[in-house]
Amino acid sequence: MIYSFFRLLSIIVIKIFARVEVKGGDSIPLKGAFIMASNHLSNIDPFLLGAISPRRLNYLAKEELFKGPFISALFYFMKAFPVKRNKADISALRNCLNLLKNNEPMLVFPEGTRASNTDKIYAGVGFLVKKSGVPVIPARVYNTDKVLARGQKFPRFAKVKVIFGKPLKFGKEKDPEQIARDILSVIKTLD
Repeated sequence: MIYSFFRLLSIIVIKIFARVEVKGGDSIPLKGAFIMASNHLSNIDPFLLGAISPRRLNYLAKEELFKGPFISALFYFMKAFPVKRNKADISALRNCLNLLKNNEPMLVFPEGTRASNTDKIYAGVGFLVKKSGVPVIPARVYNTDKVLARGQKFPRFAKVKVIFGKPLKFGKEKDPEQIARDILSVIKTLD
């Protein structure tokens, strides 16, 4: 119920500030586990993708966001859980695998941070794909940084585009870093 309330609130705020165009939304499975992998331009990206998705998504969020009881509770209600960045967080990866095993979808950002525009990747997504064998739904967001840029306190009006690609499957023979690189490569081609 709390998730539904915050999802509705996200939809309202996004409709007010962003004219959203969605392509390929039919690529999102209506049942079964999957990993939605997206580029990451703004703090609104998880809320936007969650509002668009017909499924309730689970999120990885940097542990620094879980400061204080109120904000931590809010993130947990939104189905987010903390991940330690810049090192292998076995506990967070195990939690993701358990959710995927229970047919729950995950949202991850292979770049590991907002607006990186580099070739740096979070190889954890490759590990999750290799261990779980679930399909990956690539997604690319455009202009969310125009709605809420890094350091900006209040949203601005902008046109936003979200493109979902066809589901990707990977064999067990690839290493996690190569899987993550392949996913990011596909995301960058979505236009």
